[in-house]
Parts: sequence; structure tokens; C-alpha cells
Amino acid sequence: MKRGLRLAVIFSVLGFVGGCITLTPHQRDTVADVQRFADATAAAYNLVRIPVTVEPSTTQADPCAHLKPGDEWTYWWESPRGSGTFVWSVDREQIIDGTVYYVVRSGATREAYYQKADLAWRMDIVSGVVEVKATPAQLRFVWPLTLSSTWEQTVTIERQENRSTETRTRACHVAGEETVTVAGGTYQTIETVCRDKATDEVIHQAWYAPEVKHWVKEWSRFSWGVQERELMAVKLR
Repeated sequence: MKRGLRLAVIFSVLGFVGGCITLTPHQRDTVADVQRFADATAAAYNLVRIPVTVEPSTTQADPCAHLKPGDEWTYWWESPRGSGTFVWSVDREQIIDGTVYYVVRSGATREAYYQKADLAWRMDIVSGVVEVKATPAQLRFVWPLTLSSTWEQTVTIERQENRSTETRTRACHVAGEETVTVAGGTYQTIETVCRDKATDEVIHQAWYAPEVKHWVKEWSRFSWGVQERELMAVKLR
């Protein structure tokens, strides 16, 4: 009876094991504790060792469904500066200083660099020249993206056009799950909200849809006004 109970505990713990995920130090310690427990139990009952890794549940969003060259999103945008449409297309992966990036093209000359590990935005390059850059890379999400997710980050933005820098701390959290309808369809999304830590003003909202591996709706506040963007079409490889 005791043997069956201990095995049941092991396999209930192992229900969340397996794929690619970003862990906090506390979560890594928890996984290590589970592995030690599994090893001790396997040794006590002469069982084959079961390695413990971690994966999100099916209700969590994460970048394990890697972006692929040719993945493409068409968006509509509107702000006080005008309105229009644009297309983002994954062009390639590129390694810079040991970090792997997805390079996403928009138009003939603009490229945005996102870290492959967590989709954090690093910089935009136009015609081969860095236009704007974040140090460190700006987190747009943390993984797994769940209802308990929160993150805070201080980032310095450098703009080459006017040689300006701005340092801002954003406090972000997952606000909830929401079914969102845009021109590109209806999607089950996870809404994130970011506030300026200094003013407590909401400066960014995004509705991320695991189905399309990207956000389908975005709201951003800038010094010159509010910009809204929504998905019109998607093509995944």
C-alpha cells in the first residue's frame, strides 16, 4: 500500500514534466527537490530512474512552439500620426554575441530582433543601421504566461535618430483570459497590462493568442498619443 502511494505521488508530480520553459530560481529549486525525491524512491523500490524536467500545461502560453521563417502576421494600426497596415514576417534566426534572435522583417528595409529564448525585443535595424535599441532586451512576456505571471523590468531605450536615451521601469502582469475578435478572426487570448512604475499609468496592453504565436491586439501609450494595432491575417509555416 505504501509503495503504491509513493508511486502515485511521484507520477502526480511528474504530470507537469517535459518541454522548454523559463524557470525562476525558486522553481528550479523545486524541480531539484522533486528529482531528489524521485531518485530516492526509485532506488528504494529498485525502479528505473525517471528524469524530471518541466513543461507548461496546455492552458499556458509559451514560445516552445518556435517561430519559423515564413511565419507572417498582417496588422492594422491607428494613432494620432495616421493609420494603415503593415506585415511582419519571420526572416531568419541570427546569433549576436552568443544570443539567438528571431529577425522579423517589415517592409524592404526594417528588421526587428527578438530573443528566441523569451521573445524579448532587443532592437530595430533599418537599412543595416540600428534605429532604436533596448538595454537589456525588453520583456514583452514571461513564460509560462499564466494568470499568476508578473514581472518588473528597468530598460534603457536608445534612439539613434536624435541620439536620445530614456530609462523607464515597467511593472507588468497577466490581467486574465479573454476571447477577442479582430479582423483576422476570433481568438482565445491572454491579456497583459504594463504600467509605468513611476506614474502608475497604464502604458501597454497586449492580447497574446497561442494559436497564432503572437499578440492579436495591442494598445500602447506614447508621449505623442495612443496607438492601437490589431491582427488582420496570419500565415504560419
